[in-house]
Formats: sequence, C-alpha cells, structure tokens
Amino acid sequence: NEQLAPLRNMLRNLLKAKEISIEEEIIEGMGFGDLRDLILAHGNMLDPDHIKKCNKAEKDFWMNAQGLDLAPSEKKLNFDCGGQQWVYEVCFPVGTYGMPNEKSMSFMEELLKEIELNNLPAPAPIEQRWTSGSKSPLSPASVITGKDYCESSYEANNALFSWVGVIMYLPSEDLDPTGYRRDFITESFKDQYCKLVRKVGS
Repeated sequence: NEQLAPLRNMLRNLLKAKEISIEEEIIEGMGFGDLRDLILAHGNMLDPDHIKKCNKAEKDFWMNAQGLDLAPSEKKLNFDCGGQQWVYEVCFPVGTYGMPNEKSMSFMEELLKEIELNNLPAPAPIEQRWTSGSKSPLSPASVITGKDYCESSYEANNALFSWVGVIMYLPSEDLDPTGYRRDFITESFKDQYCKLVRKVGS
C-alpha cells in the first residue's frame, strides 16, 4: 500500500478535480500499470507538466519499492509495462567491452537536454541497455561493415552497442471512443519525439 500511495493519491486528486467517481475499492485493487494508465488518460497526455507530475509519482513509487527480497527469477524479473503504447528505439556503437567510449552517456545527456529545451512530454521510462554486436547484416547492432570486416578481430568479437528507447502511452479505447486522442498522440509522437531522438543520434 505504501509503495502505491503516490500513484493512488495523484489519481484521486485528478478524479476529484474532474468530478469523476471511481469506487475506492477499485482504486485500492489496481496495480502500478493500471494506476499510471488512468493518471495519464485523465489528464492531457501531451502536456509536459502533467507528464512530469506522473513521472514524479512513478519515481516515488520506485523509491518506496526499494529493498531486499529473494524469490525465483520468474517472479522478480517481470515488469508491468502498462497499457497500449508506442515505443521508438535507436541503436549505436559505443566501443568495446574492454574499452567503452563516452557515447552512451553523452547521447542520454543530449537527449534529456533537448527534451527540456523543446518542452516535450516524455513519459517514464526512457530505457537504455547494452548488448554485444551481431553477425546478422540486418541487425542494428551488426558488426559486419563491408569488405574490411574480419570475424576474428577484437573489435568484431567485443563490440558494444547501446540501445535507447522512448515511449508514449495511449488512452484505452473506452476512454477515447472516437480514437481522436489516440490519433493525435500518435502523430505528435512521430512528428516530435521520434524526430528529436533521430536528431540527437545523427
């Protein structure tokens, strides 16, 4: 209960301001993903201030969730991603396992700076992960770069790639029966957020 309190309180305040009634028993029975989905959908999902408040409540949730717990991996490595969403991901080389460069952090620093400068709604999380290179020519993390490629080279066998993904949530169909909000959010995500990520990565 303590973990979910920031999200529950924010949802209650939003519902009260909009004079919308949801039974307390239903709110108490909701998990993290459902609460966040309703918080986002009951505000302007393209309003940076609304998104920042939701991100703050989510951060407080994760801070409250800190601790030590032991359980089988299938019970601990699951994550509630929430409802319907758009995700846009880019991948770029960041050196090798033995000698990573600064591109991972510089990309994120520039991305966060551009989000602030452009006052874009940026729902949490912005995900960043790392993988080794791939020998598939079609992979974004491909280490096969043409005639100079050498399968036994140190660079090919130890290549390190960073993946960065941004997200935009959509209201459920029952909260957007005409589909207008979903279409508008989709176009905004493609025209603004995705273009900004490509700009940072160019």
